[in-house]
Amino acid sequence: MNELISDVLRLDERRQAVFRVALAEQLRPLLECSPDYPYAVRAVDLCWLWIEYHDVKGEALYEAYCNDDDFGVVPAMLVASQKDRKMGQPYGHVANSWGCLVGALAYVTGCAFQAEGGPIPEDAKNDLPDERLAKMMSCYYAVVGPSDVPALLADLLKELPDTQLTRPIVSAKVAELAS
Repeated sequence: MNELISDVLRLDERRQAVFRVALAEQLRPLLECSPDYPYAVRAVDLCWLWIEYHDVKGEALYEAYCNDDDFGVVPAMLVASQKDRKMGQPYGHVANSWGCLVGALAYVTGCAFQAEGGPIPEDAKNDLPDERLAKMMSCYYAVVGPSDVPALLADLLKELPDTQLTRPIVSAKVAELAS
């Protein structure tokens, strides 16, 4: 996994965001059973809007991450992990899927705040990129098991022209890689 992390961190910021969001989106269907599923949909949609158009402010992304009323992907992940603990289980697929989405959204949120030149919330700073990516990838692999999709996606993103870094194109390519 260390080689994968190094490969991803060598990608430019936009491609790193695409990598993270595409993998999180691959796991999103596992969250359909959660009452907080609309937060997952909104988070992924906002991430893609920022990646494709820079049409979302960091504050809106952070609101999807976690707001003052305990809504967003972080509280949803915590609720899922609490349910797992109550059942005497370690993080399950749902909690790990939320964890993957949290990692992707935190990265994109940090990028948005940085692009705006404003202060970056502490939990959205991209100051430990290798550790944050490793944590996200651990969540991903805990759900899907051994998979070549992340490495293949990283290789694909190295070659994909900027004009093809769109949700429909990348989502189709990830589905192709996963089949």
